[in-house]
Amino acid sequence: MKKPTSLEQRGYLCEGDTASFVGAKASTLRAWRVKGRGPRYYKIGGKIFYREADLEAWIEAQVRGSTSEVAA
Repeated sequence: MKKPTSLEQRGYLCEGDTASFVGAKASTLRAWRVKGRGPRYYKIGGKIFYREADLEAWIEAQVRGSTSEVAA
């Protein structure tokens, strides 16, 4: 098992771990970033990280009451 980085110890996830967390592919996360969609992210030293708290907030914001409801 790999040793967590300092950022990971503070609640930040790398792109691969984030993909697993939200149930999407890493390529989907990349497409969302290009389109300005998806959860907030941080680019540090050329690497992409997502904060767990931001992911939880983004997931909660995806709730819908019906299939005809438009996203905010």
